[in-house]
Amino acid sequence: MMRQIILLLGLAIVAVAVRADGEVGPSDSVGRGGSDDVGPLVRRLVVADWIDADRWFATVGARTNQAVTGTQQPATPPVTTAEDAAGGCDGVKNGRCGFHTASGERFQLAHTRLIIERGHKLAARLQARVDAVRLAPLVDRLDALDQRLTALAQNAVTAENDRKTLYLDARRVVREIGFTNPLLNFDKILFVKRHDPGGLYHMVHQYYGFCQKSGGGLFVLHDPFSDHPKVTNLLANSVVARGRLTGQRLVPGTFLSPEVSFDGRTILFAYTQGRGDGIEWSPRASFHIFEVDSDGCNLVQLTDGKWNDFDPCYLPGGRIVFVSERRGGYLRCGRN
Repeated sequence: MMRQIILLLGLAIVAVAVRADGEVGPSDSVGRGGSDDVGPLVRRLVVADWIDADRWFATVGARTNQAVTGTQQPATPPVTTAEDAAGGCDGVKNGRCGFHTASGERFQLAHTRLIIERGHKLAARLQARVDAVRLAPLVDRLDALDQRLTALAQNAVTAENDRKTLYLDARRVVREIGFTNPLLNFDKILFVKRHDPGGLYHMVHQYYGFCQKSGGGLFVLHDPFSDHPKVTNLLANSVVARGRLTGQRLVPGTFLSPEVSFDGRTILFAYTQGRGDGIEWSPRASFHIFEVDSDGCNLVQLTDGKWNDFDPCYLPGGRIVFVSERRGGYLRCGRN
């Protein structure tokens, strides 16, 4: 029996790349065929996520935390129009004078202290379930970081690079503590890669086949908690064996909402060729349900027609339930 495959939607860390400027963007070279070691890429993206979290803390997170904990909030100097405009380049959307606001001090020691405190609380919750030989050294590292923070806080002025190093070190230790959780006893994560279709997300444009941007696929991340996780394109060599698309590969098209069977042997997902000409409900422009074995074999098409079918789910009795437009409901507001 194969080990359990866990479905995790939105695991973008292996489907994107970090550009030289530190921004995250799509990478079509990851996982095209075979197994690619994405360890370095994952680590860069995790750090990018931590830095983005700190950017949020520097602008609104500190005030939010003070409001939740009831701590004294220091007086905040007014933001000028010039500062507000300067903040537009950092992507923060809480401006007072306009759409953005300039960021505050980065990598504040108060933020790092919160991370360390969370790490201690997490270790305390896991203590009864995790081998002490594995957990104790991580707690010791967390204590050492706490001492470094206390020493750094004694300085009247602290260098940003010193604060950043301490912050990232704390994040890494807490992440390692989280990975000791015995519930993480699986070695594969299934995910889809897809491009942002645009449109209005408060509507349902992401579920319309004709709105999709082609590209992506169905992937498996192996050994996700190791230093060298590998990603495999599950459908790299798969050809449809039954249905309207018999004999074809699912490329380029767009993928959505994968679901793993209870025994981990088969996978359901939605796919569209995305070949509609504008707003078009047709077989070529709508999502349909497909099923494939967990090794990429026996790819079959289960639904077809002019309707969008998606979010499939296995039922205990062997049947499959899914969301569909077949009743003609469509959008609750607007012309579509």
